[in-house]
Amino acid sequence: MAHEIIRTYTYGEDLAERTVVKFSAEGEVKAATSPLDKPCGITMFAGKKGAKGDVVLFGRTLVKTSGAVQAGDFLMADENGNACTINLDAEVFTNNENNTFTVYSVGQVEETSSNAAELWTLINIHPFVLTKEDENETTNQENNDTITG
Repeated sequence: MAHEIIRTYTYGEDLAERTVVKFSAEGEVKAATSPLDKPCGITMFAGKKGAKGDVVLFGRTLVKTSGAVQAGDFLMADENGNACTINLDAEVFTNNENNTFTVYSVGQVEETSSNAAELWTLINIHPFVLTKEDENETTNQENNDTITG
């Protein structure tokens, strides 16, 4: 019995396995390279531009992380298409004019690692609308949780 939803897409660029991807055109994916990108899943295999490749859209899969993570952390895409913890100090967030921004979470990591690794992750893509209230506090508008950082 399958525990994930997988769909085949055309790679819009060369992609490594276990990369966070976004839609770049109808039926095509490229690496998600910004915390503000809207990820659609994780590549299962490496492939060249124009090749067909499988993408896990929902479920449990391995993903490349770019650094330390704790089990339970929500993940977003970094500039290389790797998963990383949501970093509210990222330049893209601090320069937002109205102090409101949306972070698109790829999912939650199931394992802890002190450095970059390939870790099991539950893919459950959803946005968080966050409002920067001051330098040290941010409110998650989805459920009014306060996130400090």
